[in-house]
Amino acid sequence: MLPVRELAVGAAAINTLWQIGAFLSPYAWGVLKDGTGHFLAGLISASLLQLAAAGLILYVRSRVVIPERQSRMTAWAQAVL
Repeated sequence: MLPVRELAVGAAAINTLWQIGAFLSPYAWGVLKDGTGHFLAGLISASLLQLAAAGLILYVRSRVVIPERQSRMTAWAQAVL
């Protein structure tokens, strides 16, 4: 999705977000454990975050892949006709 010149910046941004999540998630897990007395709230919240991430990935994929397919099909149709 990114132009070639921006791939390094995109990878750095993704890495930064992963590092922030890796730093904060153990603390959030502990706060949820201390607040509720068990790990169920942490498991549920982690599952909800994963579902939200999967939904975001599917949304972005649909916005990127569909126009690309349409342009390929248009080029193919012009070549055939």
